[in-house]
Amino acid sequence: MDCPTWQGLMDASYDRWKSGDLSEARREDFVAALDETHRDAVLLGNLNYQVENGGFSQWVDNGHGVEISMVRAALRRLGTEAAKAADAMLGRLEPHLSDGTDNGWVMGEPYESDEPCPDCDGGTTDEGEGCGTCGGGGSTTSYEEWSDGWDIAESLDDEYYAIKDSLMPEIEAWLTSRVVSHDSQVGTTPDGTACGRPVRRGGEAERYRNT
Repeated sequence: MDCPTWQGLMDASYDRWKSGDLSEARREDFVAALDETHRDAVLLGNLNYQVENGGFSQWVDNGHGVEISMVRAALRRLGTEAAKAADAMLGRLEPHLSDGTDNGWVMGEPYESDEPCPDCDGGTTDEGEGCGTCGGGGSTTSYEEWSDGWDIAESLDDEYYAIKDSLMPEIEAWLTSRVVSHDSQVGTTPDGTACGRPVRRGGEAERYRNT
């Protein structure tokens, strides 16, 4: 059968996270456990789905900013003009991301809040380990509500929409070539599983767990 690679790779990956061997994994561990082809399909599919639905700011808000270096690496491996343009967009956004504690990277500079940590009030957990929320410091880390990053993210949306129609089929063809070159039996993914349903480029799989 013809292999609907992009969505098939995403479906296979999210099935492992939903009910397979990665069902207990945190998102970052789930992504790290995938082989490169499945990982590229997931990361690029999520980027497109998030940006199409709410722009780059939604992609960051939903915790995907922490994946920016992997997304950029995938785009550089693809290497088309549209991929280079998308990589350049992320390169303009990346300096404005700060390492957040809850959902990956956020935009804005961190500062210490006067609010006590809601989980330990500055103490430790019952197990005696440092609090996972504040690290035992007793106060939470907050972020500026607005930074130049938000303006840059908004300005990038139209640029992305302008190249999307070129980028999407290029990613599809690239992933297809990698699947077919890995296994002479067209219709299987690199781990030997059957490909999934027609390509939706991130939508259904991302809606499963949008964190």
